[in-house]
Amino acid sequence: ADDLGAALAAIDAENPSVRAAAYQALGRLLGRDPARLAPHIRRGIADANPHVRRRVVLAAVAARGLALRPLLEPLTGDPDPQVRRIVQRILRAVPQDPQRTEAKIVQRAS
Repeated sequence: ADDLGAALAAIDAENPSVRAAAYQALGRLLGRDPARLAPHIRRGIADANPHVRRRVVLAAVAARGLALRPLLEPLTGDPDPQVRRIVQRILRAVPQDPQRTEAKIVQRAS
């Protein structure tokens, strides 16, 4: 639990490398708790520093059960080309409509 406290404190650090590492730690610590992780991801992708935003995107992808499309779609217009590239690659891999995809898989299986 104190790891979590340390990570939560570090997302307010002035040093962007410390913030980036903090978001990555939060992704690891809360990776199976999407409801608790999502607000931190939303805050992190609004960070002024592109390095921090990239790490937050990767933390979001590594977590389980986050709705990635609504979280990441706004970043397709990110001012940083690397952030845009990562986000576009991820969104291409994420199904447009999870329900429809699931229905297709079920249909194929039956």
